[in-house]
Amino acid sequence: MARLTDRQFLKAQIDLEPLGLIMDGPFEAYFCTPKGARIFARSGVDGIHFCFVRGFGETVFAVSPMNGRENCVHPVAKSFRDFLRLLLALLFGAVLGCERAAKRHAAGLRTFVLVCLSGTAAMTLDRAIGSLPVISAAVVLGIAIISTNSILFSSKSQIRGLTTATGLWSCSLLGLALGAGLYTLALLGFAAILACLSWLPAFETYLKDRSNHFELHLELKSKYNLQDFVTTIRRLGLKIDDIEANPAYINSGLSVFSVSLTVRQKDRAKYRSHREMIDAINTLDFVYYAEEID
Repeated sequence: MARLTDRQFLKAQIDLEPLGLIMDGPFEAYFCTPKGARIFARSGVDGIHFCFVRGFGETVFAVSPMNGRENCVHPVAKSFRDFLRLLLALLFGAVLGCERAAKRHAAGLRTFVLVCLSGTAAMTLDRAIGSLPVISAAVVLGIAIISTNSILFSSKSQIRGLTTATGLWSCSLLGLALGAGLYTLALLGFAAILACLSWLPAFETYLKDRSNHFELHLELKSKYNLQDFVTTIRRLGLKIDDIEANPAYINSGLSVFSVSLTVRQKDRAKYRSHREMIDAINTLDFVYYAEEID
């Protein structure tokens, strides 16, 4: 992979059209294409194409006819290998971003693509400069700060955005691995992250739903019903580990509490899931609403 050229890549016949890159030439030159340039791919949009220019070695140039004759040719990568790394970063970031966007998280397609590309570009620059990976370290630190700021606490005492924040930081590390040419590591890391985001939630929900411990967001019709709730909970075979007024509702006039519950082992057979317990709690006359806190 370290000596991969565009000709070798073309022989592999890998379809990159999902990334917006068409490599099944031959390609026609435009009015602004440098003379003697060898075009190896096009984007299919606005005539944008990628080529090698005679006299500039392995440098990859992008040609955009829509920019006019004087400002249409730009270098995008030092070599085809660097160009391919950027494409892989775009692919990995896009797949992870689509997974987050499909679940309607704040950080979606564009954010993950930019983070992965940033990591790849940073490591590529560090390798080109030949010094300590200062730029890469700065990118990882910056993404960590951005990720931390995306973690929120909801009014129901739920932590939101933690998985997405961790995914963003992990995506930046994928970009660094691609920039360093560690393709196997990047591929394995990508597969592991995708599995954690897409498939593990169902298994995690399965484990949580069969745990003896869970937390409850509880809304009572009156604060004077709290003692009735405690008495009823004990009768249902549940133990209250902790109960506190939700600070987000203190001045709202509502009686809202966060409750930590434990199912006694001898009473566990009564309920197949937490959903059954919560349904039983919601049938109580003095309970306005109850739901499990993730």
